[in-house]
Amino acid sequence: MVAFNVQINKDELLIIVENNAKRHKQIYEEAKVGFLKKVGEKLKQAVEDLVNNDGTKGVYINECAPPSHMKEYDLAISMLRNTTDTSITLTPSDFNTLVRDMWDWQSSFLTHASQYSSSASGCMTTLYG
Repeated sequence: MVAFNVQINKDELLIIVENNAKRHKQIYEEAKVGFLKKVGEKLKQAVEDLVNNDGTKGVYINECAPPSHMKEYDLAISMLRNTTDTSITLTPSDFNTLVRDMWDWQSSFLTHASQYSSSASGCMTTLYG
């Protein structure tokens, strides 16, 4: 296990985190579109089933909307923009999160989003092999 901290230039770190946030937003938006399309298809099928079965068959749609974690990125970006420090000390955990974009929720987010987004599937392969 890595047991030391690193110093990183604040401006460089800010660019990295902003790029990670853009990628997250793109994956989220793509997944949201895919989710809405899938729900729309299921709703259409449910209406057809209700009409064809005289309304005696129940309707159940089991789809969960993809979550957005932009607030976490926004907080990190805001902190970096507002610090007077020119160099930031990162623990191994901070480095993994901010530089490598491997937040504690990232695997779950990508797994969920990959149901609706090919970009999420590609990102998951890149991050986790």
